[in-house]
Amino acid sequence: MKIAVITAFWGRFPTVKVVLEHLVEQRHRLVDTVNLIPLTIGSEGSRSRELAESCGAAYVEFPNEPLGNKWQYGLTCARTLDPDAVMTLGSDNMANDALFVQWVQALRDGIDYTGIYDHYQFNPHYWTLVHWPGYKGPREGEPIGSGRCYSRELLSKLDWQLWDRELSNSLDYSATQHLKTVTHKDRFTCMRHTDLKHLGIKLHQTLSSPLQFENNVEHFDPRVLIDWFGTELGHKILDLKNHNPEEPYRPKA
Repeated sequence: MKIAVITAFWGRFPTVKVVLEHLVEQRHRLVDTVNLIPLTIGSEGSRSRELAESCGAAYVEFPNEPLGNKWQYGLTCARTLDPDAVMTLGSDNMANDALFVQWVQALRDGIDYTGIYDHYQFNPHYWTLVHWPGYKGPREGEPIGSGRCYSRELLSKLDWQLWDRELSNSLDYSATQHLKTVTHKDRFTCMRHTDLKHLGIKLHQTLSSPLQFENNVEHFDPRVLIDWFGTELGHKILDLKNHNPEEPYRPKA
């Protein structure tokens, strides 16, 4: 099974480098389960291209604004790869191996839209971990944008159009509105207040016990990231604290 993972980025090169290196390493680790194809959309010329390609990710160039047009261009490029599904991933987000394995199983079971209801946000400059439990109110039950996975069948029904091209914000909401226009399979769970059906999970269900127990912690010892992500990746994340985001960054040769 082939899943194209698309991410759009602008600036924040040190963080993007950690994310892309992690994704490419996952591609190698999971090769017997899924064929992951990291596809990045950058907007800063040779600097962006050099970063992406040094990490082993495919790269395409497109203007940063409006963001809807940028993401839509990435989806159009992903279509040419003939994937079984496309997953969207924020440029400062990381998914663990278990999530990809679960998405593959869902796709094989005939489910063509999956997503995550919540997320954990780690700030390396303030050394804080915050858990966001997901949308409430009218959008309750809607997955966040990062981590959404769409089958080729579903994207074909949408003519591979997920976002309003003129938007520079509210892209997750825009994609959800597009999804409401197509018929979904009866086996899906229904999102509250809509007829949109999908498979959604709480992120903590796919993570290790230590992270589950850190739920809603505002201040903690970030060295536990080494336990969650492994020594090498954990240190890369912690090292972001020592980088001045205002300084120009270029990947090491």
